[in-house]
Amino acid sequence: IAKRDGKYYFYYYFNRGRAEFFDDGKVHGGVGVAVADKPEGPFREALGKPLFRGHDPAAFVDDDGKAYLYVQDKVYELGDDMISVVRGPIDLGLEYRPERFEAAYVFKRGDTYYFTIARGCNNLIYYTGSGPLGPFEFRGEIMKKYGGNNHHSIVKYRDRWIIFYHQWVPEDPDHQRQIRAEYLYFNDDGTIKLV
Repeated sequence: IAKRDGKYYFYYYFNRGRAEFFDDGKVHGGVGVAVADKPEGPFREALGKPLFRGHDPAAFVDDDGKAYLYVQDKVYELGDDMISVVRGPIDLGLEYRPERFEAAYVFKRGDTYYFTIARGCNNLIYYTGSGPLGPFEFRGEIMKKYGGNNHHSIVKYRDRWIIFYHQWVPEDPDHQRQIRAEYLYFNDDGTIKLV
């Protein structure tokens, strides 16, 4: 969810879209956008169709007001209306691209941009770069692999960095993903300490 001009924009993944939404006529998953006046909603569909194909979108608004939507190892620059694409997809130029990954998330700390993903769907790793479009240098792990998949977000709140992620509870078939949070710590060189 990203905020602009008093509105909250919720970018989400849907599993199966109508065939007429996509150029090839096939049914695909995609990224949609909904909007609300409050962060807790209610949200209403903004377009009635997908922005583009892909899954696990991550919104990031930079200090200059430009907004970006990250999907896998690509990024789209959003229009000022937050529901249109003005540029993209742009390849981030990852120097190391895992064979399987998802759940991108981007944040900025000082002058450094952090691009984070779930390698193998649950091993959280990260890259750093000097701009939101990359290129990004691989820096290592944030959290070791455990349980099922692990999606995350990282925010600064009251001068402390917090990582939100999944606790995987296999013995509870109805609620396997439960939210957890830990403080995130950085080394003097800007690298992230393992959670």
